[in-house]
Amino acid sequence: MQTLKAMAPGLTMIIVGLVFLSQTFVMERASLFDPAGGSFLPALITIVMIITGVIVIIQDQVKKKAKTSMMETTAEENLENEAQHADGAEDIQMTWKQYAFIFIYFVLTILYVLSISILPFSVATCLFLIISMIYLRGVSWKTNILVSIGSVIVFYLVFTRLFHIIFP
Repeated sequence: MQTLKAMAPGLTMIIVGLVFLSQTFVMERASLFDPAGGSFLPALITIVMIITGVIVIIQDQVKKKAKTSMMETTAEENLENEAQHADGAEDIQMTWKQYAFIFIYFVLTILYVLSISILPFSVATCLFLIISMIYLRGVSWKTNILVSIGSVIVFYLVFTRLFHIIFP
């Protein structure tokens, strides 16, 4: 159980990456190998996500093996190894509450993506930013609204004026 819990972040990244990658294959009129195509960037991002998930799992296994080998050494050798291999990194153990917090935000992100097909981009993005900042408990409501509206205006101006991209 402990192994599965330790591998959960990496496995989640791989599974989500594979699901998103599969969706890039079914995009209409888009080529995965054409950088100007609509599926190139999503495919690239999901491939990086999958590779990152594999790296997280490998790092976890290496830490686990190192910890096991340290337990087998004598106390004297243990002190020498810690002095030589101390990198300042500590094992971070997440609680179920923290996993739930991340999962809820992931669901919120999916709802945002789905809402773009119903609401205009600027409205959906502004609502997503406001709800995100409330959920993440970072700022006051005035700052929240100003940052959300300002971000949407900047996104709109950069993409429509600079890149000449039409928003849905």
